[in-house]
Amino acid sequence: MAEAAKRTKAAKATAPWRPRILFWTVLLPVAGLFLPTLTVLALAMLPTLGAYVAERSRENHLVVTVGLMNFCGSLPAVVKLWSGGQSFAAIGPVLHDVFGWLVAYSAAGIGWLIYLLMPPIVASYCRVASQTHVQLLKHDQRKLVEVWGEAVTQPPETGGAPGAG
Repeated sequence: MAEAAKRTKAAKATAPWRPRILFWTVLLPVAGLFLPTLTVLALAMLPTLGAYVAERSRENHLVVTVGLMNFCGSLPAVVKLWSGGQSFAAIGPVLHDVFGWLVAYSAAGIGWLIYLLMPPIVASYCRVASQTHVQLLKHDQRKLVEVWGEAVTQPPETGGAPGAG
């Protein structure tokens, strides 16, 4: 029995290494195969790194917003690299293309704008929705007064619990 517990303990001790070994045995060849693409993406995605450094909350809303927009803006450069053969020789024209930089960094700027403009827009929407809800409640209250009379507008008596006395 003790030997089985030792084997289980030994298996648990080596288990965390298996996913790591699998990760590195898959990641390194893939990274080597796509190194030109990863180079272009790393340079084009620098605004996302800046958003990561500037982020103060744990939810990373800024990083996600800027990162996704920046990635979308970086895709034309990646497509241009792939159409050129996805080699180190094809990196030069891609990195010298001012339009590609403009698209990638402008998309990141749009991500910043979305992050900055969404809270006031959502707050305005919530304010209007709550005001509309209050108006509907007042309308329903007027209908109740018509049906039941003014007694429904008076607060209940605070003389204690019913039946006590």
